Amino acid sequence: PPTATSGAVADACICALAGSQACKKPSEPPNQELESLKKALKERNRGKMRELLGKADQATKREFLRVALEEPNVKAMLRVIRYAEGTDAEDGYTKLFGNERFDSFKQHPYRKVEKDGYESTAAGAYQILYRTWDGLVQEYGFSDFSPESQDMAAVALILRRGALVDVIEGELYT
Repeated sequence: PPTATSGAVADACICALAGSQACKKPSEPPNQELESLKKALKERNRGKMRELLGKADQATKREFLRVALEEPNVKAMLRVIRYAEGTDAEDGYTKLFGNERFDSFKQHPYRKVEKDGYESTAAGAYQILYRTWDGLVQEYGFSDFSPESQDMAAVALILRRGALVDVIEGELYT
């Protein structure tokens, strides 16, 4: 028997076959918070970014990190960090402290590794400690420890230190 959704599916199929513009679902309105964050980033307005991020929901914050990841100097900085952490190889996203590995991106591995008298929960391409990751999950709502989430987390940490604009502009001083 027909259901409420089967009619909608049939309508969608008919529209697709006919190529009708009238049948297409209207696009969602732009996320104004994200648009304001993009504008603040473009203007390099740190105060405005801080203010907007303080009010933004987790999804908007994650989208902002994705926007920042498109900046060439941000990509370059992430490569530098990975090189310095010894995780610049293809398998770098699965490295634990002490050069051990983990095999699931479902969540931060939270494995304490002991090596040469040191103990750490550092994991992934940016060697993020579990307690740091836990804070980032609370703030940004990351659902896994995938390479994309690790990259966004690294940008979030750069942002947290107030250095995102400097990285984007290539203004790095010792």
